[in-house]
Amino acid sequence: MSDLDVLDETEIVWPNGDLVTVQSIDAWSEHARLSVTPAQLADDGQVRGPDWVIRELDLVSHMAGQMVVVVKNAGALRRVRSRALKHARARSRGRHRTLKGTDQTAAVDLDVVDEQAEYDEAAIAEEYARHIADLVAERKSTVQSMGRQVEILFRDAARGL
Repeated sequence: MSDLDVLDETEIVWPNGDLVTVQSIDAWSEHARLSVTPAQLADDGQVRGPDWVIRELDLVSHMAGQMVVVVKNAGALRRVRSRALKHARARSRGRHRTLKGTDQTAAVDLDVVDEQAEYDEAAIAEEYARHIADLVAERKSTVQSMGRQVEILFRDAARGL
């Protein structure tokens, strides 16, 4: 099973086979956010050495890879929910075809409240996942910059400067 197998028109699964939901997207995103958010400030007095840089880069690289799958599944869920909303609107318009103008619009809007809410939740989850993916990429860049500084420090120390 690939990481974006669609079980039917409305179900997407994670690589482990669990169903993709708004809650699972939020949970994966929050896990990534907490994993790459430094617990302490950079001026905590801790010496940052090459081993620290390697561990941090491994962590943020792993989280970046996970967030690719999270964003992909979040987008797929949003599209599934969008399709369900469009189908619900079309069915409702058919049921209310005898109504005119604003009466039909109001009736359709009332009929699709649940589908609209589900779409909105999926869209918000996708947006949040994208923001977290950006945060992870930003953190990776920061760690890479810190790695270059550590490299310079250790190189200069080795030369006795």
